[in-house]
Amino acid sequence: MLPSTVVAQTQFWAKMAIAIMVFVASAAELLVLAQLYPYVNVFTVSMALQSAAAVLAIRLHWCEQFTNRVASTTLLLFWLATVLLALMRLRTAIALDVSSGPVTACSVFLLLSLAALVMESQAKPHMLYELDDEDEDYYPGTLEDTSR
Repeated sequence: MLPSTVVAQTQFWAKMAIAIMVFVASAAELLVLAQLYPYVNVFTVSMALQSAAAVLAIRLHWCEQFTNRVASTTLLLFWLATVLLALMRLRTAIALDVSSGPVTACSVFLLLSLAALVMESQAKPHMLYELDDEDEDYYPGTLEDTSR
């Protein structure tokens, strides 16, 4: 059986790799849309915002890995919203009977986002940081005797 720190590191790097693949998929779709529509429209703007959100998610994954003991609620909600919106995009693309390229791109993005949601919802098996002595003395929700 692997030590819990090895499992935690593997989970972290898998989450980072999936988040980076989500960014690459959205950036590639943005470049394709920018070539198809040389003018600014709602499609290119939404893909640009999606790419920026993916970059922020990568940054948040990095920052919260070493400070939180549990999964990040912000990231869980972000990935859940991303999956739901990707499902709507895929349904719309299929309903409009667009070519297979956008449907494939949306399907890949949906699967990667779903993988990121599943990876983020996994509990961290081991703390990757050490508590200071000051942190061990503080327990939220307890009253301290200040009469001394």
